[in-house]
Amino acid sequence: MRLRHIMCATVLVLTAAACSAPTATSGGGQPGLASLNVIVPDSGNFTSGMPIYVAIAEGFFKKEGISVTVVNTTGGATNVAAALAGKGAIGVDTGPVSVLSADLHGAGLKILAADTTGMDILFFAKKGSGITSIRDLSGKTVGYSSPGSSSEVALDQVNDDLKADGLAPATGEAIGGPPQEYTAVETGQIAAGFTAAPNLFSDVDNGSIKLLTSINSYPAYADVTVRVIFGSGSFIAAHPQQVQGFLTAWWDAWTFAFANHAQAMTDWKNGANLAEPVSVLGSGFDYYSARTQRLLPISGLDRDVSDAVSLGVLKSTLSAAQLASYTDTSFAAKVSAG
Repeated sequence: MRLRHIMCATVLVLTAAACSAPTATSGGGQPGLASLNVIVPDSGNFTSGMPIYVAIAEGFFKKEGISVTVVNTTGGATNVAAALAGKGAIGVDTGPVSVLSADLHGAGLKILAADTTGMDILFFAKKGSGITSIRDLSGKTVGYSSPGSSSEVALDQVNDDLKADGLAPATGEAIGGPPQEYTAVETGQIAAGFTAAPNLFSDVDNGSIKLLTSINSYPAYADVTVRVIFGSGSFIAAHPQQVQGFLTAWWDAWTFAFANHAQAMTDWKNGANLAEPVSVLGSGFDYYSARTQRLLPISGLDRDVSDAVSLGVLKSTLSAAQLASYTDTSFAAKVSAG
């Protein structure tokens, strides 16, 4: 069987908007600049929080005439729910399935660009738990963020490996982001949780948790876009300059970070009020590159959709025309060309 039986994620997305409680973590509203709320799944994530806070600290948003307020969620469907609730106009680091499943129910969202290409989810267990490899997860409960997220897809791949070895799959439980996963593992709520470099790497370094997978654990996803940047269709139509400006500042932040590791980590640490030392935060550069963080192409959406059908998030595959209607890469194309 596949993970646990879940209700259709589109229902969760469309109803969670009424009960989710994302929080704004950095202020916008600077005079003379257009205010933009951006939905970020955990400011401690390298692929979402880091570029946002680098762009703020280095003035890349200001250069584009934008003042950004960060709205934190826990990933996956909660990002989409926050957008539907009007908490933010643009969301980053979101599994494409969460966006597509909502659009099938009339959400009116658009995938704007790739965020992360290549599966980067790392599962971990508590020291002394007796769990030292993914084989030990057979029959146990393992956390992921929310239905439709890249962490749920990664767990599904772990289960495929277990079943290929003749072992029972793990049972998935929606827990939230890495901080919530860590708490659930430490308290015994789940046997293993997920993170992504360098989130929780201080705990990896001191030996309190052990990584069970690596970025090499998912070869079939090397060229699959596992998370995307998306926006409200109505906002995109009304504010094309802000959308263009956001993607430009986002890409400028990544370019700056790859060229200036230490300063970028300092910007991120200070902006997001992170406890981890810069040396630990910088380990993210061992996992991410300009290739994994490209805006275009958005590749492997057919694999993302296939995973969604397998997980029961989508009832059937989507046509090329449907996928095209839910994406707008014109802004990303301009940034990439520039």
